[in-house]
Amino acid sequence: KLWWSKCWKLMSEYVRRRDADLDGFNLCFTCGRKEHWKNLQGGHRHHRRLDFDERNIGPQCRQCNMQGHGGLNGNLGEYERRLILKFGMEWTEKLRLDANTSPPYTLEEIKKHYASLEAELQQQNAP
Repeated sequence: KLWWSKCWKLMSEYVRRRDADLDGFNLCFTCGRKEHWKNLQGGHRHHRRLDFDERNIGPQCRQCNMQGHGGLNGNLGEYERRLILKFGMEWTEKLRLDANTSPPYTLEEIKKHYASLEAELQQQNAP
């Protein structure tokens, strides 16, 4: 669990910063709200599988991603619609299939993802 948490922290930061503009602003994948990457969250289309698969995770505002208190619990219907618009139905169906058939991550896989994400974020942060 410790390695999963450490890796998720980097994965979330990576997807929130990935397409941010020079001032650090990015768009919520589901509603399009523009916010600084630090105020966004890493949202999933498919939960508990593909947590470190870039295809499954995008920046989301707190309202779209959170449960309760007016949150939209991932805004999954809109997430799916936007995946189809951006990548096509076949791509989106492949993601769903992968989410339903992929085995859980091993500790070794999580550590590899962590190292890769750490290197990618260092490169993003380089002047």
